[in-house]
Amino acid sequence: MHGGKARWVDLAKARVTAGASFIEAAATDPDGGKWTYRQSFKAVTGSKPGGAIEVTTAVSVDRDRAVSFLPMLVLLPGAGSFGESKGQALLPGLEYLDNEPSRSEADIRGPLANRRVPDPTHLCFPLMAVQADGRWVGVIWERRPEFSALFDSPDRTFGSGGHLMGVFYPGTDGLNRQQGSLLPYEGETVAAGRKLSLKATLIGGRGDSIVPAVRHYVENTPAASLKTPMGFQDYARLAAGGWLDSKIREGALVRHAFWPGFGPGRAADAAVAMEWLASQTSDAALSARLLADAREVIGAVNPQDYLTAHISHVPAAVPPLVYGHVPEAAARAAQSAKDSLKRFDSQGRIIYEARAGGLDYGETHFAPDANGLTAGAVVSVLDMAALSGDRELIRQGIERLRGLDRFTNSVPRGAQTWEIPLHTPDILASAHLVKAYMLGYELTGEAAFLEKAKHWAWTGVTFVYLTPPLDAPVGLYSTIPVLGGTAWVGSWFGRPVQWCGLVYADALFRLMRYDKDPVWKTLTDGILASGIQQTFPLSDKDRQGLLPDFYLLRPQVSDGPAINPATLQVNIAHLYGRPLMGDFRALRRAGLLVHAPGEIDGVSDSASVASFTVRGWAKRPYYVLINGLKSRPRVKVNGKEAVLTGDNSFDAASGRLVLKVSGQPRIELSLK
Repeated sequence: MHGGKARWVDLAKARVTAGASFIEAAATDPDGGKWTYRQSFKAVTGSKPGGAIEVTTAVSVDRDRAVSFLPMLVLLPGAGSFGESKGQALLPGLEYLDNEPSRSEADIRGPLANRRVPDPTHLCFPLMAVQADGRWVGVIWERRPEFSALFDSPDRTFGSGGHLMGVFYPGTDGLNRQQGSLLPYEGETVAAGRKLSLKATLIGGRGDSIVPAVRHYVENTPAASLKTPMGFQDYARLAAGGWLDSKIREGALVRHAFWPGFGPGRAADAAVAMEWLASQTSDAALSARLLADAREVIGAVNPQDYLTAHISHVPAAVPPLVYGHVPEAAARAAQSAKDSLKRFDSQGRIIYEARAGGLDYGETHFAPDANGLTAGAVVSVLDMAALSGDRELIRQGIERLRGLDRFTNSVPRGAQTWEIPLHTPDILASAHLVKAYMLGYELTGEAAFLEKAKHWAWTGVTFVYLTPPLDAPVGLYSTIPVLGGTAWVGSWFGRPVQWCGLVYADALFRLMRYDKDPVWKTLTDGILASGIQQTFPLSDKDRQGLLPDFYLLRPQVSDGPAINPATLQVNIAHLYGRPLMGDFRALRRAGLLVHAPGEIDGVSDSASVASFTVRGWAKRPYYVLINGLKSRPRVKVNGKEAVLTGDNSFDAASGRLVLKVSGQPRIELSLK
């Protein structure tokens, strides 16, 4: 900018010097300023998947200049080759595209749909990528406030005939330009002699989706560290404050969240969560309060509802295993699986249906179904079928799981259609897909299911803040719920919803048992730690210990409905090295399915003998459920033969064995 006018510097007229690994241009602007623009390139060895070229851009001018647009790096994939079509494209936190345009209004309408130059708090990590024809290319750049990202797919900004990925000066703070505008309201001064420098990496390789680009970023970028905000005993006091003293409680009844419209109800999982905390806290008085309230809460629940009376976003089958009535719970699980199967149409799809008188959240989508909507139903079938032990229900659930293969290499979408468009990219869809395929793998042992679970796990990474969105305590490893908006709050860009991330983390914990890639532990630890950071403190009398529905990054404020502690607590054991609240293991050689309130480890099984240890946490007797028995087994608990009468029961018709045990027993079954 000079004299209030935009002055473009035409580098096509520059004096250019080029070598094997650099190019330098010298140009003079219309007002006499001499510019030097240099880019150097270096091959990066050992980067996988794909390859990488490091690019360093340095720009300087000999006079002060108010700069509005200085491209430090521009890549135009498809220009002169595959053109404006693509397989997928990605800008983490803002765009996750199939062959469709960026900046569309399919997921959000109005000015916020323009995501071309993103607010930095909306960007989960500095990666842009495009995939087409079995190949992908991307840019990773040094994230600094003086630079802005530029993404347009296809490229309608310069009309290159391809796609646009770039980094330019000056930066944006979300306020210095119109939403998504290439040019700020005012130029930013580059002082005479100052050298602007940017380091970036061009990456590329072969692949049928954008996932390899995400893997390349994660596997070649040092993971940021987020310290656990507090020790376990402080966490236990915080969570206990939520259960005992916040406004989610109303006597024996518990709300899902403290917010208008969330009424109190019966909650068996709340009782389990309180009793688990009581078993782990070192504060005897607090433990006594938790146990007393747990008894009150479970006393309000009809035993036949122990399985279904839950308020957590991560429901588990633990209450019947702690409080009894296991056969009734297994029968309830079978009926639940049958009910979920009825939701599928003849082609194995879950078809979205708009609520009468409500918004049609399917109108912007290109299909009547979506992977997240369907996968959620598949999870329900397989989860409940495994608990029931009904092999026919399991078979039907696996059949529905195979139907998810039609979504291979697509964008995770459509898991929150109570308020979010079916079309919208969604971390909850990634979570459901991971869990569905992991259940399939556990139940069948098919390696292809495990590989598909890993693929969908990588799709969820794009919703996680892998770099801090701003210089503030909360942000790293917080999770964006969807790449779009809702009629409730408007835009979800840059607005973490940690409960969605915690459901994703729950799916990753299943994956971690079979895939030892350290990235999953880094992600789950970070997501849990961020959840603790966002939790309302004990000083907030009404909301203490509760998880906010969403978090406002710039003001660093927890907001929205205050959600009960269970969604965070159900997996907190992984972060602190405490006993798991509940576990499920498939002993495939023996054909057994085992459920217990505690970790199941030391598994050994064959066609004739199966054994395992339950690391129980309850301070009193509890129940272990074993399904899949073809005949009455001989059972030993800690080396002593167990009599299968009374508290121990075997039902030959269902092949179901229920054992009442204490502590951390070693259980052995002779099957022939």
